[in-house]
Amino acid sequence: MRTALYILLLVPLLVFAALTGKNNHELLLNSPADYDFIDHSANVVEYNNNKILQTFYEKWKIEGYSNISIAHFGDSHVQPDYFTSVVRQQLQQLKGNGGRGMIFPYSMAKTYSQSDYKSKFTGNWKTANSIQNPPQIPLGVSGFVAQTTDTAASFSIFFTKPQPAGPKFIKVYCKKNLTTYQLTVKSKRQYQSLSFENAGDPEIPYALFYLPETGDTLEFILQNKYLNNNLFELYGISIENNAGGVIYHNLGVGGATYSAVLNQQYFNQQFPFLAPDLVILDWGTNDIIYKNKLEADLAGVVVATINKVRNAYPNALIMLTSVQDMNRKGVNISAAKDFSDLMRTIAFEQSCLYYDWYRVAGGAYSMNKWFNNKLAQPDNIHLSVKGYELKGNLFYEALTKTLQYYNANKDTCCLVLTSPQPNTPPPTQSAVTETPQPVYPAPPPPAPKENNCRYVVKTGDTLTAIARKYAVSVKELMQWNKLGNEKILVGQDLLINKKCR
Repeated sequence: MRTALYILLLVPLLVFAALTGKNNHELLLNSPADYDFIDHSANVVEYNNNKILQTFYEKWKIEGYSNISIAHFGDSHVQPDYFTSVVRQQLQQLKGNGGRGMIFPYSMAKTYSQSDYKSKFTGNWKTANSIQNPPQIPLGVSGFVAQTTDTAASFSIFFTKPQPAGPKFIKVYCKKNLTTYQLTVKSKRQYQSLSFENAGDPEIPYALFYLPETGDTLEFILQNKYLNNNLFELYGISIENNAGGVIYHNLGVGGATYSAVLNQQYFNQQFPFLAPDLVILDWGTNDIIYKNKLEADLAGVVVATINKVRNAYPNALIMLTSVQDMNRKGVNISAAKDFSDLMRTIAFEQSCLYYDWYRVAGGAYSMNKWFNNKLAQPDNIHLSVKGYELKGNLFYEALTKTLQYYNANKDTCCLVLTSPQPNTPPPTQSAVTETPQPVYPAPPPPAPKENNCRYVVKTGDTLTAIARKYAVSVKELMQWNKLGNEKILVGQDLLINKKCR
């Protein structure tokens, strides 16, 4: 009989320093241990059926540099690559650098680029992305598309950080059929040209280029010798090294919702060629932030997205995530907790992994602490670069120590966190779990001291007025509640430390 494990506290086996190698500290740009509001006991990747991890783990444990492909979908928390670049860097140092993965010349789309490169272009291009519903031009797997009918056009990628030396495979995802364009890819003294009239198998959704040496600039030059109004459509470029290792594709689109993949017409044709071992579905902010509630059809959209991924590439392991606590226009987005609960339920019902970023980051009202520690931007929605680096370190820590735990506990069916709220029932077990096991409730929180008192902030309240009402100082309130400034939010729970009057 297999046993289930429900984590109450972080067990010693999961201590990060023992799991990720001696060079880990060189990578920690912003150590998770620096902030007491981070819930380290929750920083694991949960699963309620250990069978789903088996294939990924077997590939992960191979000594040397095995090919591991990760596709990370998301919104504006993902597109800039501050968070994902930290994860990519650490995984590639641990398991080898398989390549940069998917990129796109975002200057065409008049949006911000990822953090490690910039782009420019010539010619007239029309663009669309996953924000549009429906998209104005059919989309591919990157969530962006650019289209031109010019007889001469170009675009260039300028990496702002040195790229690994050695040969590169450059896969230009594009519409190859019914076009008479010729595309030349150049870098340093190397170049290769390809005519789409002889572009090979039309079922392969990319044109493949091989450069034995590349620099920090890649040029893509288009020419069409026929004046017949043929068009060229670009969906993205995957840069892959001529060696094994991790390829971490950033597929974020700022402003996107959970319906993004459902609107990608060429997803089924292109996605399988990424051959992802792990697919991370990391939307949610734009699904809940404007109305501060879960729409009635959201669960159906999430399940439909999972099904579309599995139909396109059945072998992929899927991870769902929750969103962080946030504030919009001075109001806390309480729906983030509801979204966390929904994602856990769907993940376990659909045999997915689950990463509860909401809980790890501190739960309700924790965004104030992130902002006070300069980890979040003034909009109280997005993080600072420092904050995204912290998130990247925590995510890498969670993934690697969960794999280490799985290795030591293959006969344990589950790694499931108990709820931080004693009155919240545990997640319902999926039918694939053989024998349901009892969930032992977390110990009740200590009773408040006799003189302690809580106050919930109301509209129009100020910290000064609250301090005056309870005969305490503003400084004491800030100290007791770990506030970096006098900013408070409607609905915020404050420790008064004195009997209520």
